[in-house]
Amino acid sequence: EAELEEERRLCYVGITRAMRHLVLTHAWSRTQWGNRVDTIASRFLQEVPPELVHDLSASVPLRRSTFVDDEGFTGRGSSFTEGRAFGAGVAPPVRSTGAELLGLARGERVRHDRYGPGTVVAIEGEGTHARASVAFDEHGTKQLVLAMTPLTRL
Repeated sequence: EAELEEERRLCYVGITRAMRHLVLTHAWSRTQWGNRVDTIASRFLQEVPPELVHDLSASVPLRRSTFVDDEGFTGRGSSFTEGRAFGAGVAPPVRSTGAELLGLARGERVRHDRYGPGTVVAIEGEGTHARASVAFDEHGTKQLVLAMTPLTRL
């Protein structure tokens, strides 16, 4: 019981850290140690008040996944249906590129939490699929998915 309450407290702390809006997602399966493993959604998602939840699962199509590994390389995964996306006050899909959201342009200097400073050499894709090729000062050129990358402008 104490472990369950600590897990609930940590979930609450994570939710309350959101500054403007929060998007919670659930993957129906993951690859772990080379094996496909079915997953279950957090038991605490059911405790979020219904008036704060906007379920996007019906509007999410079947598509091929794109991933970036720890070294920043992209690859293609197998087809899957994305899980449910929940969020309080979730805005409609963004039509601008991830680069526009960050205000990035080719030639711009950025900093990555792991790779340090670098220069944007190319940007492609739109919205959450936008990618940037960044030539890092000490780690070479990496291709990064902007929606999932801890980049800041310098």
